[in-house]
Amino acid sequence: MLVLKYRPMFFKEILGQKHIISFFKNCIKKKKFHNNFLFIGNSGIGKTSLSRILAKSMNCKNLNINEPCNKCKSCISINKDKCIDYLEINAASNRGINKIKNIFKYINYIPINKYKIYMIDEIHMLTNYAFDSILKIIEEPPKYVKFIFATTKPKKIPKTILSRCFIFNLKLIKNKEIFKNISKILKIENIKYEKNAIKLIAKNSLGSMRNALNLTEQLMYNKNNIIKIKNVQNILGILDFYYLINILKIIIIKKDKNKLIFFLNNLKKLNFSYSLFLKDLSVLLQKIFFIKEIKKNIYKKIKYEKDILKISRNIKKEEILILYQILLQGIKELRLDIDKYSCFCMVILKMFIFYPIIYNFY
Repeated sequence: MLVLKYRPMFFKEILGQKHIISFFKNCIKKKKFHNNFLFIGNSGIGKTSLSRILAKSMNCKNLNINEPCNKCKSCISINKDKCIDYLEINAASNRGINKIKNIFKYINYIPINKYKIYMIDEIHMLTNYAFDSILKIIEEPPKYVKFIFATTKPKKIPKTILSRCFIFNLKLIKNKEIFKNISKILKIENIKYEKNAIKLIAKNSLGSMRNALNLTEQLMYNKNNIIKIKNVQNILGILDFYYLINILKIIIIKKDKNKLIFFLNNLKKLNFSYSLFLKDLSVLLQKIFFIKEIKKNIYKKIKYEKDILKISRNIKKEEILILYQILLQGIKELRLDIDKYSCFCMVILKMFIFYPIIYNFY
């Protein structure tokens, strides 16, 4: 698995979290660590990896510029999930008070290394009684015990726990960083790829390196051993940019109801995500709005550049804003509707019906 094979081993390999890494490097330099840390952030952005690197750094005997060596016994044992002094606990499967008490039964035993570190992932899943049990421990822990908590839902954690932690909000990883990392990995794996395909993977990974790597690994099993943009579009259920441009041209420039219905009927034959289509359409409208606002083409040398400029000349800023609101409302409605295709068509037809009214009003 690419996720495990290319898991960060050093602080410098963690993407998008420079503000947190600089803090921990200073802690390592001064050899001072707070008792409790809480990492908050979406899935797949590096909470567990950061925890492991921090734990290695705390007990590493051969630190190199405030980075773990990954060669000493302590580092190797953590990398192999065999370290007695570093325990990872998934709160989703160990949420009751009895399981938590059982885990912390040996907390007063002196560690082999300098620190004994407990990492509790998805801590928000614990029961109230389990939280009460942890609170007693983290209030006055032994000097050699450190806690690292991770969560995607901090609001579910009691304030009594939060107030006793150093809290770090991990940022979503930027598309550029994901693109660079995926490109680097594919070169190592000797897999050919189209740049636009990797850009699309990065864009749809929702700021998560794990999501990006899982999708990349899925695409690596293609017969031709090449990752193409068409393969990414098929897996994600995304249509080519051509369809977005054409639907706006029919609504804004041609204003042809029959062509629009014909176009929607043809779309029914294709296998794609209706919600992603509406989201991409809203992003396209946003780009057109920026062109009108700045009065300059800021999207040069992109596919369908001439069509985008033509659409921008035939629509007013006020009209774009209202069509954009229709799309946002449509995305919400699509989540609740059982018949996704019908709901999708109604959103597009609503844009068509409202557009002439907007046009005449202004």
